[in-house]
Amino acid sequence: MLFHVAPEVTVDALEVCAPGGQCWSDLDAVYHEEWSQMKVSLAEPLDTVVTLRVAFHYYLRDKLTGLYHSRFVGTDGVEHHIATTQHEAVSARETFPCWDEPLFKASFKLSLHVPDVNGVVALANMPATGVGPVPARGDVDQTLRAGRALPEAMSPE
Repeated sequence: MLFHVAPEVTVDALEVCAPGGQCWSDLDAVYHEEWSQMKVSLAEPLDTVVTLRVAFHYYLRDKLTGLYHSRFVGTDGVEHHIATTQHEAVSARETFPCWDEPLFKASFKLSLHVPDVNGVVALANMPATGVGPVPARGDVDQTLRAGRALPEAMSPE
């Protein structure tokens, strides 16, 4: 399996899971920095469809691609800070591991953990499927609805 991930994103763990729940974490992962690609291999080939699970983290930055920090001055003259995205062309890989080619439009769910302080809000171009407290933290979990599905000709099935 091959996917895109920029050097700004840290991959913490990889796991491949079959539909019946069997998972493998003894994966061989090789990163190719020039192409921002990670190749993941199993010790033996599988004869079933699998799900690749990728645990990762990313720090908000001021670069104007991927997910980044920005600020603006409101009509009240107060400076506001926001996190915003620029994912055109091949910039999504700067935020999270993905197949980051313009021809592939992925379906995904995104959970945002937002501090419930000082009127902080999370906005997205997809409606939230739910909002609630994050267990063991005072933050709010906003899970966004899945994005659009792959065109039928590009579907893996």
